[in-house]
Amino acid sequence: MTDEEILGHLRSFLALQGQLVRAHREGGASTAVTVSGLAFDVRSHGDGLLFLSDKLRVDVPHGLENTEFADPDRMFDYLRSRVLISSATSRQSARESIAASFARLAARGALRVRVDEVGRRLYAVAR
Repeated sequence: MTDEEILGHLRSFLALQGQLVRAHREGGASTAVTVSGLAFDVRSHGDGLLFLSDKLRVDVPHGLENTEFADPDRMFDYLRSRVLISSATSRQSARESIAASFARLAARGALRVRVDEVGRRLYAVAR
């Protein structure tokens, strides 16, 4: 996948992540939400929320108040759920490839970077 394709998928992921978190908050922290016609089960886990539909997986860290950021691991889960990364592809090599793409995009100013409280590098689309 090219850096530009990764950037497009990141934009889609971040938009969906924001819609899911808003729907969850507006629904009184319910265990199910519907966004864009897709029903998602909502599960709490460790420090985050996991939104699962029959087609998509969106994992949101609890400490991530601002849904405009994502990390390579969660992007990997989303891309794999969309079948854009083969299940035969190693998680580690795909995650490293996504992280490298994010780093290149950040270096050229297409992404902003911040480090969260547990040391994860988080990325947002530059405005």
